[in-house]
Amino acid sequence: MLRLYLAGKTQREIALALDLSLGLVNKHIAVGTNYLVLLQTIEHGLVDAPPS
Repeated sequence: MLRLYLAGKTQREIALALDLSLGLVNKHIAVGTNYLVLLQTIEHGLVDAPPS
């Protein structure tokens, strides 16, 4: 689902393609996006951290 969204599909298009409600698609995209942001933050924190 997140791949479809990142590929430029609208939430409505994804809901129709996967036969899901628009609300459920919205919720999953929000959770997936938050997860990606968390991973990016961790990655940057580990890369940008000064050596100890």
